[in-house]
Amino acid sequence: GAVFFVGMALWGAHRLPALKNTPTLVLPSFYKAMSCANEVVSYEIVLSITRLIKKYGRELHVVTWDILLSIIERLLQQIQTMGSPDLKVIVYELLSTVEELYEQNDFHGSSQRFFSLVEKCADKRP
Repeated sequence: GAVFFVGMALWGAHRLPALKNTPTLVLPSFYKAMSCANEVVSYEIVLSITRLIKKYGRELHVVTWDILLSIIERLLQQIQTMGSPDLKVIVYELLSTVEELYEQNDFHGSSQRFFSLVEKCADKRP
């Protein structure tokens, strides 16, 4: 629940302008929350960061993208061990969203690191 409410309050449809926390401050906590390898937590994190990327992806800095890529890397590891088909689908959709930003020259993270992640699951997604 915390992941959902933090994401919605900072960059969701019900954004609270009074909150001044940046994604760079919040995303490390999301990454830490993934250490429990809970499917529901990971699912909420994917939904939240997908929302962030779709809404503010063009404005995100290198540091934020570094954290996002770490989260995506951990998600790819988790879908290998958990085997959740629902989680797998939304993680692959997240990768497609980032690819779209890259194609529009709006991705400001490490291209090499991103495509290394894409290669890890290239045979499992379109």
